[in-house]
Amino acid sequence: LQLYHIYAIGYRLGENAAELNKIIEKSFSLCNMIKPRNITKFHVGKQYWYLQVLLKKHCEQTLLQIPLLKSEEKRLLVQIIVEAVSISELLDEQEITYNVMRMLQITLQEGFCAESSIIYMKYAIEVGMQFENVKQRQFFKRVAIQMVKQQSIPIKVMIYKLSSIYHTYWASNREDALNDLRQAQYYAKSQPQYLRSHLLSTQIC
Repeated sequence: LQLYHIYAIGYRLGENAAELNKIIEKSFSLCNMIKPRNITKFHVGKQYWYLQVLLKKHCEQTLLQIPLLKSEEKRLLVQIIVEAVSISELLDEQEITYNVMRMLQITLQEGFCAESSIIYMKYAIEVGMQFENVKQRQFFKRVAIQMVKQQSIPIKVMIYKLSSIYHTYWASNREDALNDLRQAQYYAKSQPQYLRSHLLSTQIC
């Protein structure tokens, strides 16, 4: 899985969505997790329903107190999915929604890793767009922002760029989206030149 993660980074940088999808399928298999080969609305709906059952046990405080993920394999799988989130505009919409929901399931059932905060923010966007669930959209966005101060610089950049996308869709004030984008750029400037260039140019949606 470590090798697959390296491949995933390369495919993300090269914007090779087809190969990144293959890596994701292989990674699920290595984690002994079943993933349908061709994701349909049925699979997305079923996974959404299952998440609603899991989320009945959680409030904002319990999400902030989820213990750390112990499985190195599952942590790497979450990281690989996050690479896909970075170029989600090139991926099938149902595919990325399904993968994000599966990673949220891992967090709820097995523990939190740093990249889980990105999954929270991406889920906020997906659940708002795909299911028009306003309550969960606002809830997960709020939790992700609460967590951002504790995260590394690259994760801060991702969170604020996703938050900018979020505000583009739902905020009445466009300035909120611009402020988050400026925040992402501020953090990105502290990165090495090659990473900063990528972080500032990649569209996350």
